[in-house]
Amino acid sequence: MLQFKAFGKRKRRNTWGDNDDVEEELPSGDIPPRFKVFVQEAIDKYNRRQNLASVPIETRFLKWSNADGDDFNYSLNVGDVRLMDQFVQKQKYTLAVADVPYGFNLPGSEFDDVPFSKTDLVEMITKFAASTTSTIWRFVVIHSLQQTNAVLEALAETCNCGVEAGIWEKPNINPQPNGNRLAWGFENWSIGYYSSEGVRHKEMYQFSRCESRINIVKSSAVTKKLLSPLGCVVNPYQKPVALGAWFVTHFSEKDDWVADLCCGTGSTLVAALLNGRHGCAVDKSKAQIESVTQRIMTLESDFSLADEAVESGEGVQGQEIQPPVGGQIGSISTHQVLVEEVEEEEAQDEPLELQSAPSPTGQELNELLAELD
Repeated sequence: MLQFKAFGKRKRRNTWGDNDDVEEELPSGDIPPRFKVFVQEAIDKYNRRQNLASVPIETRFLKWSNADGDDFNYSLNVGDVRLMDQFVQKQKYTLAVADVPYGFNLPGSEFDDVPFSKTDLVEMITKFAASTTSTIWRFVVIHSLQQTNAVLEALAETCNCGVEAGIWEKPNINPQPNGNRLAWGFENWSIGYYSSEGVRHKEMYQFSRCESRINIVKSSAVTKKLLSPLGCVVNPYQKPVALGAWFVTHFSEKDDWVADLCCGTGSTLVAALLNGRHGCAVDKSKAQIESVTQRIMTLESDFSLADEAVESGEGVQGQEIQPPVGGQIGSISTHQVLVEEVEEEEAQDEPLELQSAPSPTGQELNELLAELD
């Protein structure tokens, strides 16, 4: 594995006046910071590519039966999605959903510290194309806002029937404990279409006549995460089955094969099985695949998407760490000022004669006292 050291070498003339150059170490303070970042990123990319084949590959073929007795095949694969053609069995895949690494993570997630680049995306989609026997397919990428350009360019290079972009909106995001503010209540997704003829077919969409083809999918975030037998969170970024079901039901048909790439907790695979499709899950993390195995084994065919939203609890996913967009985002705090309203006391009604009578003079007062005597 390559490592970047905080010094380099430079040549200088020796102190004896000879013409021979002498190499000496260059202090780290003389290296521009931007050059250090550039070199470190290049080294990280090199090490990542060299270690692709180091992930132990495991493949299992299983069956899941619903309450009606219908059997659906699925496979669980440990390996890198950029090499999936080497270990994933060819099937009639008409849809792939990939929740790619964004480049930021919370404790409990794996392999997410380095975001997928355009090169990574092209390799993944190309290897998926080599793994399907279908003449038409769709590829969905769930990604961050910062990856939008790379995702759209990668899909445009590999999908010959056009690219569309959409948003996943999380309506159950609640305010932060430290006060109301705008929360990161959405994620981006993009879809590319491919056909052997280079023409987008009508059957690539499964929208009903009365259904709007809107590109904003509303699905509550999962805040009650999938737990391991020891009670640990399997993946802090668990996607809802309802989101996977929207992609599965609109961009594939029954008995098709659906690939859940970078599967995490396998929500798209669950959605595929529940909706009468066969499935395939791929992830580099063996622990994730083991959790998906347990999840499918205990999956009930009466799984309710409505119950998933209710059981997800109070939405706090807006607290997840998100990178700044276009620089630091400022916040505006408002303070409520209480204004005490003072009511004016109403003047008591006085007799009209007192209000209109003039003040008595001193002579008038003396005459009044004389009358009283």
